[in-house]
Amino acid sequence: MSYVMICSSSDCDFHVKNSTKEGIERYCTKCGSENLWKCPHCERPFRRVETLFCFDCGKHIKPLPEQEGL
Repeated sequence: MSYVMICSSSDCDFHVKNSTKEGIERYCTKCGSENLWKCPHCERPFRRVETLFCFDCGKHIKPLPEQEGL
């Protein structure tokens, strides 16, 4: 099994795939936000780097970017 870590920031595209959770930084090396390896809503592990929605619960993984001017 491989683990996918993605940055929790909606403004950052950092991601990494590894065979274990060990050795992967807890915080993003690009922006400093926390990295995620599972859905924050249902805790299903990520399997794809391009994950936007959870395949189990269907919720957004990252918060939606705020719309400017509102």
